[in-house]
Order: sequence, then structure tokens, then C-alpha cells
Amino acid sequence: MANVSLKDITDVQYQLIAARRQNYDNMLWQTPVISLTGQAFLFTIALGSGSKLSRIIASLLALIAALASSQLLAKHRHFEVYYSKLLESVELEKKLQPVHERPSGGKGATGWSSYVVWQVVFWAFALA
Repeated sequence: MANVSLKDITDVQYQLIAARRQNYDNMLWQTPVISLTGQAFLFTIALGSGSKLSRIIASLLALIAALASSQLLAKHRHFEVYYSKLLESVELEKKLQPVHERPSGGKGATGWSSYVVWQVVFWAFALA
């Protein structure tokens, strides 16, 4: 996008970029749900009374799933932020009211970054 003038982005292109940002936002929050579902299954095996080999394999798979989920969450977050900033830049360049700017943080738990919280959860699962 560095070669394209932000002012020259058409309405259709803007809508495509907005749809792409929305898609990454959706995937961003599907990642923890899908990961925790799989990890719950793996932890049931790892902490169960099955054979030692099956418990070790389930534990290793849970570790890999936690680390892969952390990376996937980071990737989705990166692209969601990238497209949000791009959309905000287009809006500012075209002198539109920016609707993709980041809101200011809240107070207490609502001010915490959900992304950081979920990264901590994935790392806790990886360590477990």
C-alpha cells in the first residue's frame, strides 16, 4: 500500500479493506474459543488415568496447541491493527470522520488489553 496514494483509494477499495479488517477481527476472537475447546480435550487425556505414553503425547499436543494459538492470535491482531490504521489514514486523508480510530482505554479491568490477557492465558496453558 506504500505505492498507492491514500486519497486515490476508491470507495470499493475502502469497503474491501474494511471487510478484510472485520474478518481479521472476527478470527482474532475465534482463536481463543477454538483453542480452549481443543486444549480442554487434550488436558482431559493428559490429566486422566490413561497410559503414561498417551498422557505424555496429549501433554505435548496441548503445549504445541497453546504456542500455535498464541502465534495465531498475534498474527490476527497484527493484521487487524494494520488494516484499522490504514482505514483511519484513508479517512483522515479524505477528510472523513475517522470511524476506525482506536478508542481510549477504560478503567480497571475494562482498560486491560484483551489481547494481552489471552496471550497470558495461552502461555499459562503452555506452561501447564
